[in-house]
Amino acid sequence: MLTPVLIKYRHTRETSSSTIMSFDERYTLLLADDPEYLDNKSSKLATGRGYRYRNTLHWAIVTAQSLVILILMLILWSRKTQTNPPQIYSPAQNVIEYTPVRFSMGVGRQTTMYQGEPSDTVDKAWEDLYNDFGVSKIPKAQALQLPNKTVSIPGDEDNYIVALSVFHQLHCLNMIRRALRAGYYRDPATGAIGGVLPEDLPEHIDHCVDNIRQALMCSADISSIVWQWSDAQSTAVPRMDTVHSCKNFDKVVEWAKAHKIEEFNQTIHIHGV
Repeated sequence: MLTPVLIKYRHTRETSSSTIMSFDERYTLLLADDPEYLDNKSSKLATGRGYRYRNTLHWAIVTAQSLVILILMLILWSRKTQTNPPQIYSPAQNVIEYTPVRFSMGVGRQTTMYQGEPSDTVDKAWEDLYNDFGVSKIPKAQALQLPNKTVSIPGDEDNYIVALSVFHQLHCLNMIRRALRAGYYRDPATGAIGGVLPEDLPEHIDHCVDNIRQALMCSADISSIVWQWSDAQSTAVPRMDTVHSCKNFDKVVEWAKAHKIEEFNQTIHIHGV
């Protein structure tokens, strides 16, 4: 309880000093002698320190959580950047979708229509992969986005000439296949194979082999070949008939057919973009 002197306080002049003490100063001096006041003041000081401590701890936790979230976001962004690097523009990039495909072993009973001895059926299977639609046309707006320049179509200067690399690679692989069966595919009159004269064939095949090498190294298929036990051979053998993640080739063919270019005169000089 406050002492009665506080209730009866009157503003007076101190006789021991010329300094006039304010009401607040006298009030504090009087309360300083009150045990209850001292206990209450100590409690408030302790409460204030506790509040400041809790407040500091709260912001320390918030800051730490923010830093952890930021670090995790940077790690995720870094991983995404590494696994999904910026792509070079392709006019067909919007049709790309991925699908699981089980490869064929290519031996024994696991062969495909593209294998076997030369025949009209095998030839048609290969030619259907690229032959009638391998060269495409795109508008100028898309041609401007290509990393390399290309020319417009003579007589149709609003459209530009491109070919998706996969179709050239398939052409090259087919040329190698035919060269391996030269006796069947060589033209009796000229000796040419696939329209390539004998004197040009070695260089053409060499070009095709290296172009396919570059394509394989560029795509770098990281699907796994596995080893499994073979009772017939009494050994573990590699299995190439595993599942791969592949671009949907049918979608790429659909795009190429929709952008198929008709015959054009390559000898006319047209400036490109």
